[in-house]
Amino acid sequence: MTAERVTSLEPLEPSALRGAEPDGSREVPTALGRPDSFREVDRTRARAAALGIYLGKQLSDPFSCVLPDHEGHDAALYTSGRGYWRYRCGEWSAGLGEVRASLGYKQPRRVNDADENARVGTTEVVMWSARLDYEAWLVKSRAVPHELPAEMSGAARAVARGVLLLLGLRDERWDTPTFTFTRRFGAAWCAVGEDTARRGIDELRRAGFLVLAGMQGRAFLWQLGEASA
Repeated sequence: MTAERVTSLEPLEPSALRGAEPDGSREVPTALGRPDSFREVDRTRARAAALGIYLGKQLSDPFSCVLPDHEGHDAALYTSGRGYWRYRCGEWSAGLGEVRASLGYKQPRRVNDADENARVGTTEVVMWSARLDYEAWLVKSRAVPHELPAEMSGAARAVARGVLLLLGLRDERWDTPTFTFTRRFGAAWCAVGEDTARRGIDELRRAGFLVLAGMQGRAFLWQLGEASA
């Protein structure tokens, strides 16, 4: 695979992250702009639009289900007992961060799913929720100091961009420079195949951009190389 010389990377702008349909229906409507603050109803509409959901006058109005392999029927938003807007499709219900994770994995996923292969961890959902807010123009990604390898393949560049976005969305709750970035998560987060994610991670590790820092359960803990920290 051809390597490419890149001097720096910044996370993609939200409207470019998931790619728009030919009619632009995947982009956040221009009228939403880049708000610093919204009423919660407007924030929910912005998140819904970033998921490809276009709501009626009421937030609870039905719309075409956007879950992977769920075409041909309606879904709706509803409020939980704690006042959070959630997604319901038949018997399946989850938070909007879990819906964003489902789109990334191209498979419905949620924290407490009865199917172990359809579960997503609570910590991971926090990051998918942060990413959804970023794609909805509700938050910004902070700049992450880094130094890239002199040359990178397309796989390495996709993974590096994903890593920088992940770290740029972490807030003060994250008090450690280490992070997990598995092949499966990397594929979903970076919108690439698992083999591409594996090759990108391996290339960045060999180049010193990613440094193995330990283990968390069965997953590797990574941190950026010293020149990138």
